[in-house]
Amino acid sequence: MMMKIWNKWGTTIFVLLCFAVFTAFINPHKFYTSITQIAYNENSKSAEIIMNVFADDLEQALTKFHHRKISMSDAEITSLTLSYLQSHFSIKSDKFKSRPYQMIGVKLKEDIAEIYLEQAYMTLLPKYSICQNILIDDFENQVNVVNVAYFNQKASLVFKKGQEDSQKVLLK
Repeated sequence: MMMKIWNKWGTTIFVLLCFAVFTAFINPHKFYTSITQIAYNENSKSAEIIMNVFADDLEQALTKFHHRKISMSDAEITSLTLSYLQSHFSIKSDKFKSRPYQMIGVKLKEDIAEIYLEQAYMTLLPKYSICQNILIDDFENQVNVVNVAYFNQKASLVFKKGQEDSQKVLLK
């Protein structure tokens, strides 16, 4: 009796386990999230920006954007990342258009790419818009969280498919 049950369900269970193990290696992580920290530095009159993105996701987006295979170990990864970000990330005010930001660098920490940027302002007004749509076109479930610190005030924004347009940050 047990042999009949095993023959009936054992093969099915074995196939499902094999499928689960196989897909685990194809899809190394099951969530697609980036976290961006933006802090206004009053001394330098600039927005200091740190983005944390899964490195393999960034490589895939850069490969698609630049129409050639890109690796985090490429010598020009900083300039390639900057050109991609210029199309997918911006901070602007009602009073001025988005200013160019300076790429400080890209650092790989295990499977996370840390992207460091700085954007200079005479003053950063408390009413501005942020657009953060990196990777949204590449991954259906991509979510980009942006945390903003302006003096002692904080705000968080969430960007995802269908909600990737600029969002206003209203601080007092």
